[in-house]
Amino acid sequence: MRGLAACYSEHAIKVSDTYCSGPSNHSYISPMLPPSIPDTVTTTYTSSSDKPVSVSLTWSDNLTVVISTPLKSYSVSLKKPKGSRKLTSSSGSLNAEILWDLKDAEYDNGGPEPIRGFSVVVVVNSEIALRIGDVDQECLRRDTSSWRVSRTERYSGSCWLSTKAQFSDNGTKHEIQIQCGGGGGGGGGGGEEGYLWKQKSPETMSVWVDKRKVFQVKKLKWNFRGNQTMFFDGMLIDMMWDLHDWFFKETTSSTSTSSSKTTSSSSSSSSSSSPPCAVFMFRRRSGLDSRLWLEEDEEENKQIGLREAKHSFSLVICVSKK
Repeated sequence: MRGLAACYSEHAIKVSDTYCSGPSNHSYISPMLPPSIPDTVTTTYTSSSDKPVSVSLTWSDNLTVVISTPLKSYSVSLKKPKGSRKLTSSSGSLNAEILWDLKDAEYDNGGPEPIRGFSVVVVVNSEIALRIGDVDQECLRRDTSSWRVSRTERYSGSCWLSTKAQFSDNGTKHEIQIQCGGGGGGGGGGGEEGYLWKQKSPETMSVWVDKRKVFQVKKLKWNFRGNQTMFFDGMLIDMMWDLHDWFFKETTSSTSTSSSKTTSSSSSSSSSSSPPCAVFMFRRRSGLDSRLWLEEDEEENKQIGLREAKHSFSLVICVSKK
């Protein structure tokens, strides 16, 4: 019997195909956009040890490391360019050490996340839970069994951005562009071409992968939530979007103005202190999601789930209005 993934792939948008043969003006080719620079980038890794441990790295002005165990999470902010830091729980269940070196780190387009010339190693209970960057292999003989679970990029400005995503450890990086017109938000983006596009398509969202338009959503205020399946590199990628707050939630300035008029609105303004956000998620389906049935053996299902979890990855993009 054919797998569910094979059936879905027939109806999913194939990014690698030349299906987007548009008119002679090449409107299906993405416009040139300057690389978008995120405010923060958070990548979460998990391991397959006897006691599961996840490690999150948040890159901003500083490097913040969060070590999560089934019982508790521990967070530490690292401000020095190089050093080591030990974390020990009061109960003795966690004994961790973080070693980092960012002295010669190189950054892409001035973003917060280094791309080369750095190293971060996290050791939890004498086991390497995470090792990324340029690490001396001779000093660390024991390999790590961690893998990426998710990546969250946070931007501020307009829903007019360009980023890159790698949905498998051995896969290629794909350029993703999201263009949403209307809904306010400063920052511009795209220059004069972006401004003209917003005027022509005030409530339209277009998604481009590797400079090809894969789909477009019109009447965005009506379709502020939705999903679309794409198929490339032999993988099913689900994209989901939520633009409700972006369109309908008031900004902090407007809520503070309304709260000054009536005392009763002060409580609502405090609950709406965070700026409106547009959320986009790209999620790679694991093989377990594509199965029509599971094995009868629960232990076998557990092993299958563990193997397939290594192939599951999500990219979350959050854009806040200025």
